[in-house]
Amino acid sequence: MEDNIKLDAAEDRENNNLQILVQMYQRRLKKEHIEMMNQFVRKEVCHASKRTLPLGFPYVTYFIYVEEKSQVFEEIFCGEILQRNSFFALPVGVVLKEEKMYIPGMQKGFGYEEYDRMKENIFEILSQRDPDKDRILLPCGWTHTYRK
Repeated sequence: MEDNIKLDAAEDRENNNLQILVQMYQRRLKKEHIEMMNQFVRKEVCHASKRTLPLGFPYVTYFIYVEEKSQVFEEIFCGEILQRNSFFALPVGVVLKEEKMYIPGMQKGFGYEEYDRMKENIFEILSQRDPDKDRILLPCGWTHTYRK
């Protein structure tokens, strides 16, 4: 499982937080993959936090690559998420067969502004944003879909 997960962490001293990027590939996403990934991330976050000065809530961006959608994928990426009280998360699902990227929506509440900011940062990093539509063009011509 760990061979399919890549994790990078960096301290953002300017904004007083830890930025974490997690990438995982699975042919078809299952609940046990998510549970194993969460355990791996928790272990790495604990390890990183012991080495650094105290920072605010970590910002975690997950890129999960799959060949095709599964029910678990749709539950995570085609609905809405709730932020946890211990870190801010932005899940990004990429379906390779469809050449589409999915980001779930989020209702206003705890972490909404951070979630929106994280999403905008991803748009800036990955592509040119079309402000008139809920889609962006990725460098390879892929389309992006998300719910507000």
